[in-house]
Amino acid sequence: MKNLVRGAAIAVVATTVGLALTGTASAEGTPAPSCVFAKESTDGWGGRQTVRVENQCTYRVRVQAQTTFASDSSCNTLWPRQEFRHSYHRGGNFVGVVNC
Repeated sequence: MKNLVRGAAIAVVATTVGLALTGTASAEGTPAPSCVFAKESTDGWGGRQTVRVENQCTYRVRVQAQTTFASDSSCNTLWPRQEFRHSYHRGGNFVGVVNC
């Protein structure tokens, strides 16, 4: 029993240290870090809306672009300086970027 408790304590410490080193521990659905930027644009005449999400953080992030009245993006893993684009119909509204 004593060894089992000691092993569990080591696992908790290792997990906590691992999260601190990677800097990627974020609760799902919370706003993305302030170093993740998003910019909206419209494609042509009555076209589609597009949001470009870029990771300016020094660490990896997993983020999702959220919209109203349109489909949200899938969850995207972005390394530093990486970006993704999400397009949706013109009637949709971009809400923001959240952790996933």
